[in-house]
Amino acid sequence: MTSSKITSLILAGGQSRRMGRDKALLMVNDVPLLEKTVAIAAPLSHTVWINTPWRQEYDYLFSKKIRWCDDTQQQGGLVAFTEFLKTKPTNNWVLLLACDLPYLQLEQLQKWAQQLPQIPKTYDVALVKNTAGFYEPLCGFYRGTVAKSLEKYQETGDRSFQKWLITENIYELTLDTKNMLFNCNTPEDFATLKAQS
Repeated sequence: MTSSKITSLILAGGQSRRMGRDKALLMVNDVPLLEKTVAIAAPLSHTVWINTPWRQEYDYLFSKKIRWCDDTQQQGGLVAFTEFLKTKPTNNWVLLLACDLPYLQLEQLQKWAQQLPQIPKTYDVALVKNTAGFYEPLCGFYRGTVAKSLEKYQETGDRSFQKWLITENIYELTLDTKNMLFNCNTPEDFATLKAQS
């Protein structure tokens, strides 16, 4: 699939409470995690959006090619994604990524993107399962047509991605490298990452 048909949305609106400092700015091989994530998403995408309430904290990292989406509600990833699709409607695929995936690999995302044209229209979501056996919502693809389903679910007052995913027909992707879904949530996680770099 060509990059002209994929939009990327990177979520950088978390409070980083367990980490104690902004995860998006953690340095991995001398590059902030958010900048690394954008660099990986960009070759796959006609547009890369960053969803955050703190644009001023990250603006200096990027050129004007990056688009910004203000996370005014700060109610988590599902709400942020729902609001994004309300204001930026599309029928094409959206690559949704968390900003704290230090082992994210362009090659894996490219392999998945190549499968997208063959995925039947009956599937609006294409995700991989994590080591716990759950679909990983913040590293995968969604057709923009899930907007109506998301809005309906959000009206229930629930904000759980996992509970919403139960209502969706999901095309399961294959993950070649298990540690790609490792995310930095705590100082201990980051220490482990630094020890391996």
